Amino acid sequence: MFNLRRDFLLDPDVIFLNHGSFGATPKPVFRAYQRWQRELERQPVEFLGRRSTELMADSRTALGKYLGTHADNLVYTQNVTISINIVARSLDLGVGDEVLSSDHEYGAMERTWRFLYARPEAQSLLKPLVVSWGYEAELPGPSQFVDHNEWWGTRDLATFLSVPAAIEFQQKHGWDKVRVAGHALAREAEEHICSLTGLPSLSLGVIHSAFHPSVTL
Repeated sequence: MFNLRRDFLLDPDVIFLNHGSFGATPKPVFRAYQRWQRELERQPVEFLGRRSTELMADSRTALGKYLGTHADNLVYTQNVTISINIVARSLDLGVGDEVLSSDHEYGAMERTWRFLYARPEAQSLLKPLVVSWGYEAELPGPSQFVDHNEWWGTRDLATFLSVPAAIEFQQKHGWDKVRVAGHALAREAEEHICSLTGLPSLSLGVIHSAFHPSVTL
């Protein structure tokens, strides 16, 4: 069985079970995050004004390779709520229109996803949630979708730039096997609780993954 507890900063006195809602960050990824924050603080104008576009493109390239898509089909968002609001506010909905979802949606989308993916042919339909420097940019990049949704003025980019470190951590630890082992533990725990309480399973025999997909248009 996998034991990755030493790779996290979690309180050793707490048995932490909920990585789905607010997951902890692995130590090497957190170190990368702090390194990017320090890099920004050393030269804020140079970092944000001259380097950020290339650095963000590199990070999206790593994420795109991991997901099997082009970097310009992806933009990072601050949180899951922003992603779904970009999509929702871009829909030309009228009286009587319906938005359908499954009964297994998560929270705020029920609260959706940390990055936003859109097929190239759908990108022009998405309106930026915030109008900032990327809107009608003086030096537009190859993707208007990225321009509109990436450069929202001054913000901390360290989380986004740490994504390659997060991908490397997963690859180093064989995350597909970790995910299967975690799923098996969840099933075992569910069966044990049902046995102790005599209550039926709420999942109907299926423990759903807490890994959230992107919004695909």
